[in-house]
Amino acid sequence: MTPDAGKSRNVSSNRGFVFIPELGDQVLLGFRHGDPARPYVMGSLFNGSTGKGGFAENHLKSIRTRSGHAIELDDSSSSLGITIKDNKGNYIHINSYEDSIVVNAERDITFNAGETFTVHCKNANILAQESINMNAEENISSISGEDTTVQVGRSLTEMAAESYILSAHDSNVQIYNGYNVQASTISETAEKINIDSTIEDMDLSSPKKVNIQSSDKINLF
Repeated sequence: MTPDAGKSRNVSSNRGFVFIPELGDQVLLGFRHGDPARPYVMGSLFNGSTGKGGFAENHLKSIRTRSGHAIELDDSSSSLGITIKDNKGNYIHINSYEDSIVVNAERDITFNAGETFTVHCKNANILAQESINMNAEENISSISGEDTTVQVGRSLTEMAAESYILSAHDSNVQIYNGYNVQASTISETAEKINIDSTIEDMDLSSPKKVNIQSSDKINLF
């Protein structure tokens, strides 16, 4: 309502609804106290060259800037939803018709949370064309109520700076080629141990002694 309306040069922050018409826009003027020397802009006027409108059924309401950033509210029964998009192809689409939300970025998406980031869903899929990296400064926990399957196309490497513990009711290991274990000390304890070489010889080698001890008998066949 003043010659400086919308500039906010004398305030620390802006508030309310601020949309200053662009240069060349058709605008509606008002005159304070009817004085032609004191005009003010009441808003931009819609015309065919500045907007495409809401179509025949007036189902589309939109806010669009000169660079192409837009907010669209669609009231059509077949495409009900809200879209926020920029001029580069990044967008957030709330699909009210199908009860879904799509977030699309031409490059990166980053989520920052000061405390906890939680996702609740029935099923979760993570698809990456190249790599997936998980990094925690402290702990990573993975819990499956039933089965867990890890399938690797080439190599699988597991490293622990201190302890590695594997606990299971039953364990089956199938190696199709070689199986190598290297350690300073290897200890195996079980109620019964069977070692069977089905085709080739079995070799026991030591640079010193080979000790075989039994509290009962030792049978060599």
